[in-house]
Amino acid sequence: YTEPINVTAKQQDVIIALDPFDFGKQEEGYPSAGENQGQYITISNNGNVTADIDITLPDGNDYFVLEKDKVTLAPGTGGKIYIRPKQGLPAGTYTGTVRVGAATGAMQEGSLKFTVTPDITLPTGSITVSGDKWSGILNQVTFGKFFNKTQKVSLSASDSGSGVGSIYYIIADRSYTLEELNALPNGKWNLYEKEFNIDPDRRYIIYAKITDNRLHNTHMSLY
Repeated sequence: YTEPINVTAKQQDVIIALDPFDFGKQEEGYPSAGENQGQYITISNNGNVTADIDITLPDGNDYFVLEKDKVTLAPGTGGKIYIRPKQGLPAGTYTGTVRVGAATGAMQEGSLKFTVTPDITLPTGSITVSGDKWSGILNQVTFGKFFNKTQKVSLSASDSGSGVGSIYYIIADRSYTLEELNALPNGKWNLYEKEFNIDPDRRYIIYAKITDNRLHNTHMSLY
């Protein structure tokens, strides 16, 4: 008596698409342009058994970040492995090698490279009171604007480097030099979130401080 026996061979067929990565240039502290924007490795399992994917970054992995979509692939499935530089790195050129493979020996190797440049761009900004705008420190304070009604004050900022971090302001009853402003503790500054009002029949000197995302560059404006 005989019975037919059906046998299916186990086959693992992993395809890895891995090209050299060049993230280009970024300023200190920047999030990389490669973050989830096309800088990834594609993997697919065309076999009929589950495939475990192994990913290796440069020794220590101290300046690259992995974001894994899938590292264990069922038959007929695929995934992506994102790679990006870390934020807040000092200036310099960074290189490395990424290795991606599966148990079948389908190993591929690719190069990684990016350059970090210093952020030397100062943020800019302005203070606007009822249509009148100031965008720099005044060497001498003169009270040349008079209002008999409540006025709105708005602050604006821009930074072509690492971007605007925060805007702060204080309302003073006397003038400060730039050195005195820099010496003020952080607790003296108010975080600017939206426009605010000033009442009539009083004297105001408004100082604004803008920090960029690197936190070491500031720009002062004064009304």
